Amino acid sequence: MSRVVFSIVEMPGPDGVCLGIQLKEPPELPRPQPEPLGLAATDPAFQALRGVPPDGAVREAGRLLFDALTQNSPVARQLSAALLVQPPERRPVFVELATTDGENFPWEALCNAEGRFLGLDERWAVGRIVETVIPVDGYWHFEPPLRLAAILSCLGVPAIDEWTALRAAVEATALPLELLVLVSEDTLHAEISQSAPPWVHVEFVPSTVAEMQVRLQQFNPHVLHMFCHGLSTETSPHLQVATRADWLTGESSSLMVEAGDIGGFNPPVDALPWLVVLNSCETASATGVEAAGSVALNLIYTEGIPAVVGMREPVRSDDATLFTKAFYDQLLPEFNALLSTPGVPEQLDWARLLVNAREQLADQYEPLDAQRGTKKEWTLPVVYTRPATFRVQASAAPSVGTEVGPEPQVAGAAESPPALPEDVEPEHVEPEHVEPEHVEPEHVEPEHVESEHVESEHVESEHVEPAAAAQRSATPPPSPPPPGGTPAPVTDQTTRSLVLTVEALTGLRTTVEGTGDTTLLDSIDTHLILVLDELEQR
Repeated sequence: MSRVVFSIVEMPGPDGVCLGIQLKEPPELPRPQPEPLGLAATDPAFQALRGVPPDGAVREAGRLLFDALTQNSPVARQLSAALLVQPPERRPVFVELATTDGENFPWEALCNAEGRFLGLDERWAVGRIVETVIPVDGYWHFEPPLRLAAILSCLGVPAIDEWTALRAAVEATALPLELLVLVSEDTLHAEISQSAPPWVHVEFVPSTVAEMQVRLQQFNPHVLHMFCHGLSTETSPHLQVATRADWLTGESSSLMVEAGDIGGFNPPVDALPWLVVLNSCETASATGVEAAGSVALNLIYTEGIPAVVGMREPVRSDDATLFTKAFYDQLLPEFNALLSTPGVPEQLDWARLLVNAREQLADQYEPLDAQRGTKKEWTLPVVYTRPATFRVQASAAPSVGTEVGPEPQVAGAAESPPALPEDVEPEHVEPEHVEPEHVEPEHVEPEHVESEHVESEHVESEHVEPAAAAQRSATPPPSPPPPGGTPAPVTDQTTRSLVLTVEALTGLRTTVEGTGDTTLLDSIDTHLILVLDELEQR
């Protein structure tokens, strides 16, 4: 699946630094240079979306953005081609944020000359891309059950509706799943304890961020869902999580959770979670002239999370609940579908998974397509991803039954500890970690392998965030790990040949990665997986 990616960058302007736009994908030669965007987030059309927008304000802002993009000839050419795509083909549209100054534009409201909102159509699902300073794997492994952790603690806003929506989505799927719920309300704790299935574990929110990290590291979730307040400041965007004591006093939330804290919610060895959902206020917005960037952006840039969903502005609790049900109704079946093709790497299109939720929010306020253009609520959910596509390879599902809930544990799967009484602090238990036996393969100079020719000029001029470039130059991208188990010693010619092939493919991937050619990268990853699987069997 190809996509259109344009980058918002800083460039010299007549009055100093200004925002520019540059086509990134599909790659073109000679490589397009940045051109002035000609817009600022402080323009009246975008400021009109603050508070209650006047009639037609969303459509006007979306048209203004689209028209600015089409002033750039390479971008206009690719957008025109994308708009010709017919179902079931898709050509998603991504904006790469090479500067945080690009965050505050309502990109999700992009609207073409015919009045069609791109973000409400799966063919052109709109997403945001952020570089990361963390070295990333080419693909991930999924061994069921899916572990989902939900922190439901939004002081002053009862979380019962959020829990009801999440439970309904979970119970509607056949996906093997375990759910850990951390709450701060006595009534919600009692409700879940009395009525939830046995695969749901409910506990009170720990009293410190450090204790919360310990508990979540024990559970090691694939998906982290946070329903809480959020605040973006010029220096420290963060989430505000209330404890049980906070709810009893009603004064303020005790726990201030930053992106770096969330990055420590999982053991570092497993590269989890894959997705963080911030269903809260202002968690995907940056404010101030020297804004530090949103929590959502920082989770990718500094923590390396593959995908983050957040809200650009404060949302009403009923809108948050509707979004939760609609989004997980799309997400969980997507993971379940992976189990039908075990051993085959599949791509997850995070941006597409948000379209249905946006559509339902739009229907709630403006049921008719012709009416849309005033209510902004559907434009508030946004998704941030890393530049590389997310590919995951599933192991076979547990063979006992297909009911939702915890199946017999497979080797390597994490077990959730039982819920503790409310007056007992969670015991600090370090998750058992066993290092696989390391066997050094015999060093053999790799044979010369002809790879597809890539223009060096194009690779060298590829824009990368400075911190990311430094990280990449210091640490080569890791090759995809084997699906599991201990690798066999390199003792025969065939095995040495496989090792050489892995080295050659890994080197080729490093070269191609700079070109942005996702099709070729996917092909290389597929061959890598096949070779690694064969090497694993030896």
